[in-house]
Amino acid sequence: MKKVLTFLTSLLCIALISTTGYAHPGRTDASGGHKDNKNASGLGSYHYHHGYSAHLHPNGVCPYENTTPAITKITTSKPTSVKASVTPASITITWEPVANADIYEASLNGQIISTSETSVIYTGLNSNTSYEYAVRAHSVDGYSEYSETHTVSTLSAPEQKLKPIIVTVDGETIEFDQPPTVINGRVMVPIRNIVEKMNCNVTWEESTQTVYITEKNIFLNKTAIKSDTIKVYVNNILVGLSEQPPVNIEGRILLPVRPVVEKLGYTTQWNEDLRTVAINKNE
Repeated sequence: MKKVLTFLTSLLCIALISTTGYAHPGRTDASGGHKDNKNASGLGSYHYHHGYSAHLHPNGVCPYENTTPAITKITTSKPTSVKASVTPASITITWEPVANADIYEASLNGQIISTSETSVIYTGLNSNTSYEYAVRAHSVDGYSEYSETHTVSTLSAPEQKLKPIIVTVDGETIEFDQPPTVINGRVMVPIRNIVEKMNCNVTWEESTQTVYITEKNIFLNKTAIKSDTIKVYVNNILVGLSEQPPVNIEGRILLPVRPVVEKLGYTTQWNEDLRTVAINKNE
């Protein structure tokens, strides 16, 4: 019995030595491999370990350290008839359906949108701006190449039509045959309609390019001489209008409203949102 136990113990030691030797029969070299002349590993005369089980490097590439992702085969047809329609702030891309395609990827300047439909809309874009776009298809077998890249521009934003300027004197709206306007940040008005509502007289003298505005109890004194610029006198006192001189629009003289009516004892209040000038008598 003792001989049998000794024999079994010897076999176990041999087995352990053999297994250990197969796992790593010798030191590895600088490349992480070593010679295996007896082909104990079954991999030939040279194989690698460097932290992994015994293995080969096919074409010099380690199968354990090759992290290059698998390349999906391009097997699906790319979309055709790719077109775009535009507004000032959006681009809608459409294309013909591709057989067996489940998903499409649209690209607008690199911004990708996935959809199962054959159209996609990009919103919130800049007006009058150029964009490049293309589309590709996906199926269970892979994906297609992108369609030909096209270029399209969004439309120019329409100019907002401004509301007409409304002028009131002591709460009463004044009618004009030549509408008021804003020039260099100054509200310009045909002054006659306004000051006549204030019980004043207006006189235009062509020879000297002068507007005379007087209250009815004040005698008009014409003292202006001829010049190339339009001058304004209120109660015979020249009004300084250097910030915005009067203008002649289609035969109507428009004056900056504030400095003129203030000389007549009125105040003005401009509401930008409502585009309204409220002129009221000082209390």
